[in-house]
Amino acid sequence: MKSRPALAAASTADIRFITALGGIASLLTSVPSLPSNTFIPLGSFDLAGFDVRGAADLSQASPNVTDQKDPDAAIQQTGAKTFFNGTKNVGGSGSGLSFPILSHPSDAFKLIMGQDVDLVTYDMAPLALGFKYGYTYGPIPVGPLPIAVSIKLGAEFQAFAKLSFGFDTSGIRTAVETGNPADAFGGFYVKHQQGVPEVGISGAITAAAEAGVVVADFGLEGKVKASLSAGLRDIDKDGKVYLDEFVSNLEHGLLCTFDVTGVVTAALSAYVTLGIWPLEHTEKWQIAEVKLVDWQLSHEDCYSVRLEPNDLSEMAADIGVGPGIHLDNVALASPTDQDWYKFTVVRPVDSINVQTLFKNADLSRVKAIEPPHRIDRWRNAVRGHDSASRG
Repeated sequence: MKSRPALAAASTADIRFITALGGIASLLTSVPSLPSNTFIPLGSFDLAGFDVRGAADLSQASPNVTDQKDPDAAIQQTGAKTFFNGTKNVGGSGSGLSFPILSHPSDAFKLIMGQDVDLVTYDMAPLALGFKYGYTYGPIPVGPLPIAVSIKLGAEFQAFAKLSFGFDTSGIRTAVETGNPADAFGGFYVKHQQGVPEVGISGAITAAAEAGVVVADFGLEGKVKASLSAGLRDIDKDGKVYLDEFVSNLEHGLLCTFDVTGVVTAALSAYVTLGIWPLEHTEKWQIAEVKLVDWQLSHEDCYSVRLEPNDLSEMAADIGVGPGIHLDNVALASPTDQDWYKFTVVRPVDSINVQTLFKNADLSRVKAIEPPHRIDRWRNAVRGHDSASRG
């Protein structure tokens, strides 16, 4: 049995996230003022292959770049040089702002054609914190034999945050349509990848018993691990959680702005350690692992009245924020029963397609809803069996 330190502790910290926050604050106070005749060439394009004669607008057209310029090189010749270079490594954090219309000028051409494009994106540096703690009791000799036993206890904790932001032209377009400059902030969003949480914490406790001789130890270890993570709730699953989407979810409670999951597992492992500390090597084999808890905050927890009685229009069940809502397998009481539902549209649109599908019945209905701006409620009575409504 080898002698090791009785108490062991270690910590890790990646605080580039905090460094980046300071860098952003510094950039905001150093935005340059440029002469009105400052221009950044982006190149030129045409609409080769797109027939404009039968098109109502150019929202579906793809620009064909005929002359590619180097906007980065042009910026280096202006008074924005220092500021622009500072955006490439915010606060020395290793993460930088990206300006898609400069790196991909064809995006700027899409803007000219009335299409929404990203103006700036920022994959922020991560925040990661953690520590480990361990304590060993022993070695305790076992009688006259050259064998000793030890008891080892341990604990660990980790936390992380990883956020990515963006700002596109959808808010500016809305501000032009409504005449309200504040609507321009509607183009701000947090990027979200389905199934990937933005923040999370985890922890574990371990207990092990081992026996060994001078150069070899054999042991069993039990470990209980718990994790809790949260990813922003992206209702329409477009990869962008806009400010108005976040605020609308927040109205149902802070937890309803996130998809929250939690897992607790227990595992048993065997291991062998060869060598003398600190020059030793350990091999571990997992014997069994069981999942004790697998929990997820369901959508019904946020919209608790979704499946409550809703036979009257004033009792319409709130099914969330649209578009992109799916309400499946709603059983009606009888062929003459009617149920009422409502949803909220948080971004201006020209029209909304609401489709009601009836299983086991030769019936489907599609209705386009106008006017072109905010729609606060939609109500529709459906008749049939096992209906599914989406908006």
